Amino acid sequence: MYLYPLWIRLWHILNALSVIVLIITGITMLFGDNTLSSIGEEQPAVVRWHNIAAVILTLGYVIFVTGNIITDNGKHYRIKTMKDISGTGEMMKYYLSGIFHGRTNPFKISFDQKFNPLQKIIYFKTMYVVMPLLILSGIALMLSEERAQAVFGINGQLITDIVHIFMGSIVTVFLIIHICMSTIFSGGKAHMRAVITGFSEADED
Repeated sequence: MYLYPLWIRLWHILNALSVIVLIITGITMLFGDNTLSSIGEEQPAVVRWHNIAAVILTLGYVIFVTGNIITDNGKHYRIKTMKDISGTGEMMKYYLSGIFHGRTNPFKISFDQKFNPLQKIIYFKTMYVVMPLLILSGIALMLSEERAQAVFGINGQLITDIVHIFMGSIVTVFLIIHICMSTIFSGGKAHMRAVITGFSEADED
């Protein structure tokens, strides 16, 4: 079934590449001698690449949110009632144990539900809580302390830095798990084909 329109597939690939660049450059800056410079100052190459990837990620995020508002894709991220997340425990049990024993995925993909209950919770929190905090804290770090004070009304660079690193760590863990689940485990090849073609074959019997 056709579940992944072209704009989602293009955003997904662009987002993944941007995040990978951000992770590599972010770790380099965190454990190296480089620090985030203010706009207008001469910046080390790793900082420039980090900022370029950040701008691409931010623009992609705006497209993602806008697309979810004006298209039907947004329904997959909405949690309106407990029914939307019922079965979370069953899915957690499957991921922690069942998947390693070759058991059948208890969730079946449909036009109405692209994500299983556990995925819906994780994806919602990642895309609508973690990502905004990551982007806003990143923007604050790109600005000088005076500009950050003027734009955000606060001047807490250390706290902002901690928030940015913590949110980045969550996204890093998310990406690693996402890649593993999409390539190594059951249905991995089907998931990868879905990213390319838009047609989902996973969990269809």
